[in-house]
Amino acid sequence: PPNTTSLIQPCDQQVIFSLKSRVRNVYYTKLLSHVRSHPEADNPYQDFLKFYTLKEAVYDLAKCWDELPHSIIENSYNNILKRELLQDGLARDFEGFMDDFE
Repeated sequence: PPNTTSLIQPCDQQVIFSLKSRVRNVYYTKLLSHVRSHPEADNPYQDFLKFYTLKEAVYDLAKCWDELPHSIIENSYNNILKRELLQDGLARDFEGFMDDFE
């Protein structure tokens, strides 16, 4: 729909921020584990980069997406839904619905 980018972007940003932080955590956990298990290596980070392929990164991303709590996605859209329902007056059509917003 036209003119919705400014409304939807904050929702997307919340989900993306959460997903990126989870993927970053998995990456650094694997990196640290590799460095600890290869103390004799001259440059364990370079060794890790040979081990950590794009395929593994995509698998990690998919796993993090699957493990992302539904509440994060639901909460990211609460603000836009509340605003739209209140502006359109649709919230008043449902018994008890306004109690959630007040």
